[in-house]
Amino acid sequence: MGFEDIKLQKRKQKADAIAKVKAALPPARDKDVGIEATIVASAATDIIDKIKSGKWTCVQVTRAFTRQALQEDARLNFMTECLLSEALDRAAELDALFKKTGKVVGPLHGLPCSFKDQFNMVGFDSTTGISMFANKAATEDAVTVQLVKAAGGIVLFKTNVPQTMMTPECTNPLWGITGNPSNPLYTPGGSSGGEASSIMSNSSAIGFGTDIGGSLRFPMAFCGGYSLRPTEHRMPKLGVFDMFEEHEAPTIAAVCGPMAKTLGDLTFMYKFILEQEPWRLDQSVNQMPWRTLDAQKSYKFGYYSSDTYSIASPANVRAVEETVAALRAQGHTCTEIVPPGMAEATRLFVELTSVDGEKGMKKILGSDPREANVALSLTVPGLPLIVRKVLAMVVKYWYKDAQYPALFEALGAHNTEQVYKLTRERAHYKQRWLDEVWYSPDGDNATRSKAERQRTFDGLICPVFPVPAFKHTLSKDILPVAVSCFLFNLLDYSAGVVPVTTVDAKIDDHTNTQHAAKYTGSWRGVFHELMYKGFLGNEAVYNAKEMHGFNVPVQVVGQQFEEEKTLAMMKVVDDAVKAARK
Repeated sequence: MGFEDIKLQKRKQKADAIAKVKAALPPARDKDVGIEATIVASAATDIIDKIKSGKWTCVQVTRAFTRQALQEDARLNFMTECLLSEALDRAAELDALFKKTGKVVGPLHGLPCSFKDQFNMVGFDSTTGISMFANKAATEDAVTVQLVKAAGGIVLFKTNVPQTMMTPECTNPLWGITGNPSNPLYTPGGSSGGEASSIMSNSSAIGFGTDIGGSLRFPMAFCGGYSLRPTEHRMPKLGVFDMFEEHEAPTIAAVCGPMAKTLGDLTFMYKFILEQEPWRLDQSVNQMPWRTLDAQKSYKFGYYSSDTYSIASPANVRAVEETVAALRAQGHTCTEIVPPGMAEATRLFVELTSVDGEKGMKKILGSDPREANVALSLTVPGLPLIVRKVLAMVVKYWYKDAQYPALFEALGAHNTEQVYKLTRERAHYKQRWLDEVWYSPDGDNATRSKAERQRTFDGLICPVFPVPAFKHTLSKDILPVAVSCFLFNLLDYSAGVVPVTTVDAKIDDHTNTQHAAKYTGSWRGVFHELMYKGFLGNEAVYNAKEMHGFNVPVQVVGQQFEEEKTLAMMKVVDDAVKAARK
């Protein structure tokens, strides 16, 4: 079958599954409406407690989420594979078991969950928006899915991703565009965008995604929830469909992580996975159980509001500033830093994630139509080096911008020797961060030898992305400005997202007298023009008036294998920000 036939087939399968569940779903009675609204808005941990206490049944909860998901998917299009009928059947089984034994089957008994399309599920495709992967149903559940099911979790559906899964948006030719719950005309982020859209529209209680360059963090940054990017080898990956097998970066790997409406739910789910000892099922997981930390009264944070590669919007700068003020008010120490080598980090990440010049990706995509936001990254790597150098030279001198064209050469194919060199460069860059940030020679360490230095910071605070959620396709020319997100994949640090504030049309207007000189004044390069002025026929990415009310978060960062500490610091930030609002 050709692409159009496969697209029609997959969309019909979804439509048929939805029609089936609608036919089986009894009409909601008037008295159910209020209860169901309460159910879908509840924290995952509260849902579990209510089911365990007998106040709610699994069927009651699953019906509530089913109705909500059907309504919201029609508006937002986050669902790919629909398992709602199977979910209702499983809910009835769990209720019968609870009635018979008086016991829950596990710690997730009756909890409605969703998964990014990548997670394999028996009998369902993992197309990831690409036609060549249709009609290849999985024969085994992903390990994370197995653990959730065994503990009584109920799988509702799989969720949409962007074409190539390497952009901060959520659209592909097979399934279409997924909308942001705040405004469907805006992106929910990517690549775990369908997950964020479903969770933050109250269509799923909790979910799981993956992250190779920010894919767990962009979506919750844009939609308003919480997510955690763990260090490699702490969460199971076995059974997570990997379309990049032919050309995945040799030293940067995707990781799996939870996504949630509340920080309590996020921590609960991450801890739950580790408590199941996933290393029993997936050899790639380190035998590192959940670690309970001693209480820490005060933390030392380093922070930055702009990463030197691009200038963050007034809204995103304000989010960092408000977070710092809130933390200081609670007795924590916050010191501004300049993140080292951001241009180098951008180049390294781009090179390491496109070492084959995107030949493997082009082969996978075949004759599928190309989305606008991947066209440039798929076209430039295939050009001869001399052509890329000429293009870089033209842009550099015509637009007086050395930043944008520097990536033209980075996008080309690399031989084995070059890949080894990149691997060494990454190791050196990671060492630079250890020496210059975490164990800085400044402050109290100024009089100490290198061997005697003490840790400078517990964690870092910074933006996730320079701007809040934007209109669909507007990321197509500015992907590298995501460096403050993919930086921590390059470094392999623990990183989480915490919502802080919302865009204010007046305060955050970059064209007002307070901000104009910084944002709309003299030429600052192609990326800056695209984000704040519009360029080459494109509208500006950032517009505070149109983005009014959108979520603006911060990123909380710890070192490698510090997920427990990162979650603790996220709580400190969350509590401080909420206290400052009172």
